[in-house]
Amino acid sequence: LILGAGGRSGGMALKKMMEHPSEIEVVGAARSAASAQKLESMGAKTVMCDLTRPESAEAAMSGIDVLVILSSAMPQLNKCKMLGVVCKKICRMEANVGEALTYEPGAFPVHIDWEGGRSAIDAAKSAGVKHVIYIGSMGGTDPNNFLNTMGNGNIVLYKRKAEMYLIGSGIPYTIIHPGGLLPHRGNTIVPGGERELLVGINDTMMNNDSKERCIPREDLAEVVTQCVLEPEVCMGKVFDVSSKDPSLGGQIWDRNLKTLLAPIADQKYDYSQPQHPILEN
Repeated sequence: LILGAGGRSGGMALKKMMEHPSEIEVVGAARSAASAQKLESMGAKTVMCDLTRPESAEAAMSGIDVLVILSSAMPQLNKCKMLGVVCKKICRMEANVGEALTYEPGAFPVHIDWEGGRSAIDAAKSAGVKHVIYIGSMGGTDPNNFLNTMGNGNIVLYKRKAEMYLIGSGIPYTIIHPGGLLPHRGNTIVPGGERELLVGINDTMMNNDSKERCIPREDLAEVVTQCVLEPEVCMGKVFDVSSKDPSLGGQIWDRNLKTLLAPIADQKYDYSQPQHPILEN
């Protein structure tokens, strides 16, 4: 079951898993009839799942072996605030583009990524789900990461809080922290299957050159799919993943999950940092 199947990355993961009909019976979770119709138009099986209603979430996960959490709060550009940011820049005043982004009421990261994530994990545990694959983000060790400034939503911190809750739940897990997702916005096509993928832990790759800090959404979808296919390779692991820009060359990933994760071996991710009020309550 994929939560967030209606989004760009979730939709790509859904398509990738549908390419393995003999191995994966994939279902896309929908929060509305319109979302369900969109997924069905792709030929996908769908189920209604409202994380604000425990009985709905638990029913959606009945009989599910693997839950993939790809849902995420999505900020919107506020044009008036953006104008203010531009004016500050012109006047050489300190300004952060994140100030021009905002979330819809009730759709802030605290609601979607933390409360929704917690509800999904609780429902998965009650339904007897055997493996939860959670997709967070690189940058979780830095409270000042740009993503946290978007609409003052602290999205990476709330994702990290949900990850810690998942680890404490006792459900077998895999947690993936992708770098910047390509394309960042718009309809530009950034194909997968053309890059060397890089893995690490504890945000060490945040120091990489910008051409080694991002990953196409399609490549992320393939990593998630391989985690579903080979749980024995990834279960209990937390890892960061990015890619090399094709202009840098490198060995294109061959979809071998064991080889991909070999560089981190048995290294453990450190959740003791950062210390932040959001993570302490």
